[in-house]
Amino acid sequence: ETDGFVEKNRDELPKEASDLLLSSSSDFVKELASIIQSSSAQDKPTSGRAKKNATVGGHFAKQLQELRVKIDLTSPHYVRCLKPNAQLVPDNFDPQMIVEQLRCAGVVEAVRVSRVGYPQRYSHSQFISRYRTLGLREMKKASKAKTKVKPIAVLVDAIAKKMALIDFKTT
Repeated sequence: ETDGFVEKNRDELPKEASDLLLSSSSDFVKELASIIQSSSAQDKPTSGRAKKNATVGGHFAKQLQELRVKIDLTSPHYVRCLKPNAQLVPDNFDPQMIVEQLRCAGVVEAVRVSRVGYPQRYSHSQFISRYRTLGLREMKKASKAKTKVKPIAVLVDAIAKKMALIDFKTT
């Protein structure tokens, strides 16, 4: 079961880092960089292009991103018809049967994933596109101002101020 463990979990040194090591004034560091570079070149597959996200961490990150895309494309509201009991008689609910139906349909797992709240990483443009309405007035003001401020900074600041105002009103 351990066959290929090191290969699957190997993270390559970024090209920028190896270039930095190669440009060192120390001969020892340059020698290390050349060894690292030659060993990583030998580990790459010879047929076709190198696999992207070949590590377990990279594979997990890719799967999590795909899950987030699927969730974002759907509305997470569930309407599901369930059989209340094996006899199909009214006002007789078998909780174990209902939970089993929900589990088989993937509803329990989907709710669990939503509750855990895996971190979401949006690019600035995605974030602005998604949450623009929360700071529309502030963003319009900032675009007309003489000093230029990044739109993402304006939007995040506007949202933070509104959240602080809501917290203040509820206490």
